[in-house]
Amino acid sequence: PITKMPIANILKKERSVYLEEIKRIYIHLTSDKNNKTILFTSSRQGEGKTTLAVSLAYYMTGIGKRVLLIDADTVNPVIAGVTMVEAKPGFYEMMAGTKDIDRLIQEDENGLSVMSAGEQNSYISDLLLTGKLKENIEKLEGQFDFIIIDSAPVLSVSDAEVIAGIVDKVVLVLQWAKTTKKDFKKAADILRFASKHTPNVILNKMKLSELRSQ
Repeated sequence: PITKMPIANILKKERSVYLEEIKRIYIHLTSDKNNKTILFTSSRQGEGKTTLAVSLAYYMTGIGKRVLLIDADTVNPVIAGVTMVEAKPGFYEMMAGTKDIDRLIQEDENGLSVMSAGEQNSYISDLLLTGKLKENIEKLEGQFDFIIIDSAPVLSVSDAEVIAGIVDKVVLVLQWAKTTKKDFKKAADILRFASKHTPNVILNKMKLSELRSQ
């Protein structure tokens, strides 16, 4: 459901429809104990994928899970600003191999481990094709219960398509009453082809008042 301050809602742990939906997402995505790496993406910008990824990461952290949130959005990285950590070094430096991986992880004031986007460089999309991300993720898996990756929209760049083939779960976020069927189908087809399993779909920013009146 659409809410004014979704992340604050999670951090305060106050019962709400939004919190309950985040719980349901957590239950669904972690039903298989082997699901440790989760990709969040969308068809286009503005559908709320980052907010959902951060909300889920905070919820998991709040119940005692060791979670790493990675900003792999090469188009519009915002996680550093949302979590109030340094913007760089981060994901780019990990992929380029210019910094030790452990030095790229920061802990925010709420106890969440975050790897920000790092230096903005168009070359990072090419680095994703080298196989280095899989190697780095495998190194990190031993340190965390879950790794959540926020990637650029599917229809903007090919990043999510590459990452989808590496992670255990893929989540495609769509905005209620905004995402077109054409965009949904195209994004879903791309991810279905690239990912190990059928992608999960979240219909986001629903206006409950309008839904109930129908």
